[in-house]
Amino acid sequence: MMNLPTTSYILLGVLSSQEQSGYDLKLLLDKQVHHVYWSPAKSQIYGELRRLEQAGLATMTEVEQTNRPDKRLYRITPAGREALQQWLANPDVEPDVFKSPLLLHLFFGHLLPRQVLIAHLERRQQKLAAELQGYEKREQEVRDSMQAPGAEANLPFLLLTFQFQRNMIQAALQWATETVAQLKRLKETAA
Repeated sequence: MMNLPTTSYILLGVLSSQEQSGYDLKLLLDKQVHHVYWSPAKSQIYGELRRLEQAGLATMTEVEQTNRPDKRLYRITPAGREALQQWLANPDVEPDVFKSPLLLHLFFGHLLPRQVLIAHLERRQQKLAAELQGYEKREQEVRDSMQAPGAEANLPFLLLTFQFQRNMIQAALQWATETVAQLKRLKETAA
């Protein structure tokens, strides 16, 4: 199996459906992939596309455009499809990475007034509630799209990732609510 960065495999996965420009890939990743994996910067996408082309995993075709720079369209090759399949079949999936500036604030909470921490968490609760509504809406849109004739084959899997994210947000919202209650009790007992 080839040892490529995860970003390369993400690009191969997207290119497996249709050829795309780097610009179009960035838009698609921001829209459909960012909820399960960070969306790389444009510069990283273009660098990975060059790497894939040099490795024979993707091809590039220049398309002339009037009044605009030429567009470069990338397409997965059979070797790229094989590398993607090997990566997807590999049981050694790297662990999820989780970073939380909010948890860092909480970790150092003894250095802040409790009310500041409570305010941070209450703001997070509001953001999470709004995110939850957004994911519920997106899930329904995908469900509706799945019912349409000729629905895309990836929609059930997109739905599963949205459901995972919704469950994570629900858990985070519950945690934030419980943590606010605990901090308020701490404040009452410490006073």
